[in-house]
Amino acid sequence: MGILLLLLGILAAASGGVKLRGHARTGLGRPPLAKSEIVLGALLILGSAAGLARTRPLAWTGVGLTAAAVLVSSALHLKTWRQHWRRRRASEESRLAKYLKLPRR
Repeated sequence: MGILLLLLGILAAASGGVKLRGHARTGLGRPPLAKSEIVLGALLILGSAAGLARTRPLAWTGVGLTAAAVLVSSALHLKTWRQHWRRRRASEESRLAKYLKLPRR
């Protein structure tokens, strides 16, 4: 159980970090769920080091909460990326159409 806590904590922290970096690079801001994912991952890693695995109900609650945070954060991250990608494509198409219009004489 301690290994599960450690690995899930690493997964959550890395996943949140990747999402934060991706949002920052595109100028979409800092998603709060990615921040909470990093915090939950860090708490799970510290809990595995402190012996949280010995208290099974608390350990399983931490695993479930962290896994749910990763799944919800990933779903919202994908939704935001799709919206951003659609806006970007629409902008690209309009700029290309405006560029390709020939001036009337």
